[in-house]
Amino acid sequence: MQRRRWTIGIAVVAVLLVGGYLAYGAISSQVNLVGLLARGAAADVSVPEGFEVSIFAAGLDSPRFISFGPQGKLFVAERGADRIVVLEDTDGDGRSDLQQVFADNITKPHSLVFREGAWYVGVPSGVIRLTDYDGDGKADERTSLIDDYPTSGTHTTRTVEFLNDGRMVVSVGSSCNVCEEKDARRAAVLVYDNAAAEGEKLFATGLRNAVGLTLHPDTGELWATNNGRDLMGDDLPPETIYLVREGADYGWPGCISGRILDPEYGYEGACDNVEKPIAEMQAHSAPLGLVFYEGDAFPEPYRDDLFIAYHGSWNRSTPTGYKVVRLPFEGSEPGSEVVDFATGWLEEDLETVTGRPVGLAVGPDGALYVSDDSGGFIYRIAYTGNEDLEAAQMSGSSDVLAVRVAGEPNAYQFSVEVASPDTGCDQYADWWEVVSEEGELIYRRTLLHSHIDEQPFTRSGGPVPIGPDAVVIVRAHMYPGGYGGRAMRGSVADGFEAWDAAADFAPELEKAAPQPPACAF
Repeated sequence: MQRRRWTIGIAVVAVLLVGGYLAYGAISSQVNLVGLLARGAAADVSVPEGFEVSIFAAGLDSPRFISFGPQGKLFVAERGADRIVVLEDTDGDGRSDLQQVFADNITKPHSLVFREGAWYVGVPSGVIRLTDYDGDGKADERTSLIDDYPTSGTHTTRTVEFLNDGRMVVSVGSSCNVCEEKDARRAAVLVYDNAAAEGEKLFATGLRNAVGLTLHPDTGELWATNNGRDLMGDDLPPETIYLVREGADYGWPGCISGRILDPEYGYEGACDNVEKPIAEMQAHSAPLGLVFYEGDAFPEPYRDDLFIAYHGSWNRSTPTGYKVVRLPFEGSEPGSEVVDFATGWLEEDLETVTGRPVGLAVGPDGALYVSDDSGGFIYRIAYTGNEDLEAAQMSGSSDVLAVRVAGEPNAYQFSVEVASPDTGCDQYADWWEVVSEEGELIYRRTLLHSHIDEQPFTRSGGPVPIGPDAVVIVRAHMYPGGYGGRAMRGSVADGFEAWDAAADFAPELEKAAPQPPACAF
């Protein structure tokens, strides 16, 4: 009998191993493990000219979302340690020198928000309220407001936020990659009448995993990141940013990104009357935290923009994500494409990951703070000045400071950062262009007005019809001064570097079409 049991046991293990091997073989072409194997070292983070990156805190255990309290201290949901910690920079050197445990024995805290004297913390089963009555930096009272959320399956983080009318909202992710949920509260945003979590209702549905929630500082509208499903290939479906409207349906599981029928659960009409995303992003980037920049320390082009943290991919043959991007705004209108802001957690070899960005917060000093739950760091990104901008203003020339590229070969989208001494319609940068080494015009993006109050500024354009290895020059033109100043030379495959553009390089292109219309200052 004992021998028979051993035989049966060995057979069961063998079946499981074979089944696991076959399952992995079926999806291995769509999987990478670099995120899971992240080495947790300090990353060499790259940011635009004039910005500086430093480590604000280290040695944390899986820090998730972060938020500044009313006294300017940074509160961290330290998920790996089951606690909330407070970080303080007492001497103003940009690095935390005081760490204190605000509350411990909290199961896997992910999000936290301050409201009327208390902290509200999202945990897998619900929401906990923490109150520090005597102001000593330690919670005196904890109250479990919600403790009945389903915790099975995947997507167990819970993000809590407050609307301007005092109602509390909580996002609850799906239990699966794609399925029909038995509990209507999953893949949804819930709303409560007040901070006591009374009167639970569905606020919005069909959001597979809306990890990040934030309010627009002017309109009070609720914005969210949403993680798309897996196992549809390297580039589908796109990740999305949504404006979350009360009562709206966002489509999951039948409709993805407001326009794509799910291959398993989709049906004719599944995308009818479904909300469309504000912006789409590279599939499998895993956007998590997001924050509007409300400070005044960053240059004008970055103010009021939406910053998003990409946690990074596993379900993609070539890794992607592991960075912070921003969605530029033109006044109150968002753009349709994000641009890179802080990169380097995924190294250039695409095989080494040093960290995974999660949470974002704007500090009282105007810096942007980024949590990394793999390395255990909090990074601080501050603006320290831009010598290139000052040089451009003194020289009277327009300089190209950075070139970022997205899209596919022969139809690339270029985002070009320009510094120019604009004074109005009498002097302004009126275009940037892509030129071959032989001096042939490949693409020109005309600029419609002076950018006096927005320096440096970034404008996107395309499609640029070149291959990945084509060496080109990206330069800007100044009215009425013409060409000159700094350009960028390189290729999409190898990147772009500064290049001192001679004013007499291909000067005949100054008369080539397209020409900008009259300046609309």
